[in-house]
Amino acid sequence: WRGRLQVGLLVAVCLLSAAWSAMLSYSLANGLPLSIVHIWLELLRDGAVLLFLYKVLALDRAKPNSTDTRFRGLGYAIIVVWLVLVLLHTGNWFVGQSLLALLGYDPRLAGHLVLALAGLVLVEQLFRNTPTQQRWAIKYLCLGLGGLFAYDFYLYSNAVLFQSLDPQLWDARGFIHLLVVPLIAVSAARNPQWSLEIFVSRRAVFHSAAVLGAGIYLLLMALGGYAIRYFGGGWGSLAQVIFLFGAGLLLFALMFSGQMRARMRVFLSKHFFNYKYDYRD
Repeated sequence: WRGRLQVGLLVAVCLLSAAWSAMLSYSLANGLPLSIVHIWLELLRDGAVLLFLYKVLALDRAKPNSTDTRFRGLGYAIIVVWLVLVLLHTGNWFVGQSLLALLGYDPRLAGHLVLALAGLVLVEQLFRNTPTQQRWAIKYLCLGLGGLFAYDFYLYSNAVLFQSLDPQLWDARGFIHLLVVPLIAVSAARNPQWSLEIFVSRRAVFHSAAVLGAGIYLLLMALGGYAIRYFGGGWGSLAQVIFLFGAGLLLFALMFSGQMRARMRVFLSKHFFNYKYDYRD
């Protein structure tokens, strides 16, 4: 834990996760209501995990104390979403009125969903941009944290659709965390310095942009399907199925469109890279 920020962040992740899990378990075992402290601890834990992944990914290898600017925009976006979530939870707690009752929907659920999606993007970027010969050292970390974020994505996707957390999915969350602890421990033992020779290629950026765009598209379509079912009366459920099928069909058509893929490549090359050709590829 000495001397490197990313190692200290991993220690912070472990301590915050332990504190959050212990306090949540104690409250539920003794029938105590959840408080704002539980929410703050979970947000601190999530923020520490995302910051750890970001620092490992965005560390400039030529200048160990500086950050690679190619990932700066993603970092700023995650910070904004995290701060908005903190304000929403804190404001809801002090006002004492449910945001669901006030607005007709709970924006905090969507915020947690976006954080889970951000975590998946960071894990995917870390694994894809790590050289093949070094992936043995981080594969268990990516599997463990990717599994946690994927489960949270499913948990909060379901919650956004139905505007309430599924009790069974929530109860299983603790066991999910327990299963990934050994994976993270193995990866931490294999990376005492957490210094990886990460190289970001054009192909990697293209695939990540496609994954992120598809995730955002599916999230918007799910919200649209929920609105159709909610306001559609007797035809709502049928219209929702038709709408979601059509949206999925459109997504696949766009992903297999050569013109769309070519335009995305040109956009990324113009705005994210200084060189005309990627000679290493």
